[in-house]
Amino acid sequence: MTLNEIICANVRYLAKKNNMKIGDIEESINLCRGYFSRKNKDDSSMPIDKIYLIAQIFNVSMDDMCSNIPLKELEENAKEFGYKLVPIGEEE
Repeated sequence: MTLNEIICANVRYLAKKNNMKIGDIEESINLCRGYFSRKNKDDSSMPIDKIYLIAQIFNVSMDDMCSNIPLKELEENAKEFGYKLVPIGEEE
């Protein structure tokens, strides 16, 4: 997967998990509708400031947003081994 594909997959996953709509996320960070859909197929890099804002919306780190493995896969793997991924600031 490309970095854009991973970030877009993470946005879709986190939006669904948080009962949010992609269009609302795009609007909240001043992106045009369909931005993530286009970026998923685009080779140009997503601006770092937008990745930061997305991470802030979902309370995850920039590392989480840009990991080589989509968050959905990380959570599934963690569950398999008895671990749970915890959002920033909610550590026990």
